[in-house]
Amino acid sequence: MAEITENELLEQIKTKNLSSLYFIYGEDNYLKQKYVKRLSQTAVTELPEMNYRKIDGKEVSVQQISDEVYQFPLMSEKRCILIDDFDVTSKLKEDIDELKEVLKDIPQTSVLIFVYNSVDVDEKKSGWKNIIKTSSKFGSVINCKFKTDSDLIKYVRVWAEKKKTAIDSNVARYLIETVGKDLKKLEAEVDKLCAFCKDYIKKADIDRICAKTPEATQYMLPKSILLENVSGSLNILSDLLDMNFKPIAIINAVADSFIDIYRVKVAMESGLKPRDIAETFNYSKNRLFVLDNAARYSKKYSVSTLERCFDILSEADGGLKGNERNERLLLERTIILLIETLRGHNIKAKQV
Repeated sequence: MAEITENELLEQIKTKNLSSLYFIYGEDNYLKQKYVKRLSQTAVTELPEMNYRKIDGKEVSVQQISDEVYQFPLMSEKRCILIDDFDVTSKLKEDIDELKEVLKDIPQTSVLIFVYNSVDVDEKKSGWKNIIKTSSKFGSVINCKFKTDSDLIKYVRVWAEKKKTAIDSNVARYLIETVGKDLKKLEAEVDKLCAFCKDYIKKADIDRICAKTPEATQYMLPKSILLENVSGSLNILSDLLDMNFKPIAIINAVADSFIDIYRVKVAMESGLKPRDIAETFNYSKNRLFVLDNAARYSKKYSVSTLERCFDILSEADGGLKGNERNERLLLERTIILLIETLRGHNIKAKQV
């Protein structure tokens, strides 16, 4: 076997053609939990209280793992053993060598699943690299990465279709921007919308039914500014202020997005890829998508345009930390100046 895609995993579950070994890790906890649940339910057909074992990986020994996989199932075709957060970097080399021997010879009557929720798996480190290589050879490896925006849109549309409700891609994107990218919350919001909307979900339905998360709303503001949407940006600003967001936090959120774009712009002009700068600037795995988003905007705006935007943001920051009394007016003026600057860049580009 080898590292497999989500579709390949779902096909294994559908046909009940399971591997004896699964190594499941990655950024998206929702997907990991979903896959573990479906695999265990497929593997264990009878008496789950006897044939399903969940074991804390921090406490288990290699000998215990071996003992578990060699037990015969009771009135079921297979047993399922779930090892949660077995950290190979905390084990002796002798233990890892012994574990690799166990993984090479798991009986067909057992399904052994390693899942990582709180332990960070670093594929570049030798310990993890070796265990992943062994798991790929004798089982299936699944890296549950965060979904891209296009992936999330597909999820939303499929969930809605299952409820016999239609939603187009633009509205699905708006839902993601409104409630955030957490798959579990997204699915709950789609269920809610389908319950209230008979045949078709519109933007107005999302505004009426779904609760905007502060984090998602904060994310929407810089995006709206970069899309040069004045009225939309001012409306989002109003929402943030109504949610009691501090003006300085709003400015910082906008500045952070421009910093991301500037870093990616300079990196790409130096021949690097957007994600090459992740380690240098301490971007966590669950925030790598911001570099991908920044790459799109970096192609649109020049370094000099971005630097003029930094001047505007710096002036706003100074005003908020100084004696500016009308903070809303200052924020509104800053947004308009940013968009005028971005539009000025576009005009120059067209003239050239």
